Amino acid sequence: MRQPWSSRPALTPATLVLLVYTIWLAAVFASGRDVRDFVHMGQRFAFASGAPPIIARDPHYHYAVKDDGYDGQFSYYIALAPVDARLHLDRVNYRYTRILYPMLARVMSIGRAALIPYLLIVINMLAIAAGTYILALWLGRKGLSPLFALVYGLSPGLFICLHRDLEEPLAYALVVLGMYLYSFGRRHRLIWSGLAFALAALTREYTALFPIVLGVCLLFDRATRHLSLRDQVRWRLPALFAALALGPLLVYKVSLLFWLGTSTPSIPPGLYPQIVPFGGLLADWQWNARILEIVAAVIVPALICAGMGIWALRRREAPPEIWLLLANVQLFVVMLNSTNFTTIIASARVTTGVLFAALLCVPIFDRRTGHNRAWLRISIALWFIPWPTLLPFFGG
Repeated sequence: MRQPWSSRPALTPATLVLLVYTIWLAAVFASGRDVRDFVHMGQRFAFASGAPPIIARDPHYHYAVKDDGYDGQFSYYIALAPVDARLHLDRVNYRYTRILYPMLARVMSIGRAALIPYLLIVINMLAIAAGTYILALWLGRKGLSPLFALVYGLSPGLFICLHRDLEEPLAYALVVLGMYLYSFGRRHRLIWSGLAFALAALTREYTALFPIVLGVCLLFDRATRHLSLRDQVRWRLPALFAALALGPLLVYKVSLLFWLGTSTPSIPPGLYPQIVPFGGLLADWQWNARILEIVAAVIVPALICAGMGIWALRRREAPPEIWLLLANVQLFVVMLNSTNFTTIIASARVTTGVLFAALLCVPIFDRRTGHNRAWLRISIALWFIPWPTLLPFFGG
């Protein structure tokens, strides 16, 4: 029986994404950049006072002095020395929560520490390509062009993460996989989907929002309401899915508390969601080009997509994808903290889930608008505003 879709077209966007980033990386290294520039190490943490050294100081390398470096350095330290790295981290419990990315690099290095900076880049490259490929498969099975997956693969948020050895590319590749299995998996789809989401949460904890929303949708799914309460299937499915998707993260965080104690919080207070809408943005009254870029490239497209989602809900169109979009906009845009509103680097990476969820909603909005995608074209144009400023390598 002939399939109405083929996996072959999904290779095109994934290949294009790999090609673009390969060319960019070649240009970066040809310009004389060091692979350690992607780590963006700060002297304060790299050579922490009273801590056992985990890297040798290179007198010829420029470590960040004016600032404390950036988040990618903590994955690097954990990959180098999973135990001793705790003395080189700013928020110990918080940084150790994102364990999968550095440990994967450590395992792949086979004990050769010099390979780890390269592997952190390779993992992110492959993760972005894999996420693009799986999303292209999802879009193809929904009757859309797989090329829409390029919006995800080339998004500024993921590009920033490739710049700075951050965890989001791997985390979101696992989220995309989880969503694909949730939508199109056959037998035991919730088991495999839940496991994919569990790995995503162990890579970047805030991706747990996806299985939480999907679990709630399962609970109220009309397809399970008619089942006998005696069988308790309506409750078992969401409970099983939630246990698989969230259980490993909860168990791991408890184990961290036993090991590290409560010296630092699991979630720093500065990262708490803001109760006042856009309170994190309004905390900085110095409106300048930096803030305007965040408003144009992060807030406005998110509100456009949220408006489409609310419009669909009012027309009784309420599949899980809509709720995923609205939940991501609410938590990571409307309630985003001031720390992540300081630069486009922080805000774009954190709101990658908004862009991904919006792409999942395209088939739904197409049905309601007669394939009028003006909302999507405008959103894409705004999302990609930061690209010209990100293309030259930043660091140092």
